[in-house]
Amino acid sequence: MSFAAVRLVSVNLGAVQPLGPQAVPSGFVKRAVDGPVAVGPLGLAGDAQADLSVHGGPEKAVYGYGLPAYDGWRADHPQHTWGRAQSARISASRP
Repeated sequence: MSFAAVRLVSVNLGAVQPLGPQAVPSGFVKRAVDGPVAVGPLGLAGDAQADLSVHGGPEKAVYGYGLPAYDGWRADHPQHTWGRAQSARISASRP
């Protein structure tokens, strides 16, 4: 297995809140934060996930997303303003 170098662009945290017309509990909306954030075995301090059966926990404590992928989200969903922080706990790009 090989790993590519990445540049950490942001650390993103959010609370569980209603999302969409069905008001589904979700931790999808995240905001970039400044300064250090503690990382524990279950995730980042100050971050929450709604459905712990598929998000968070020791095997999924930190979720990263590459910035280029947001271009696809913007193209597929022009009605939304996708920031660098949607869904992911960290955003990254190539150095």
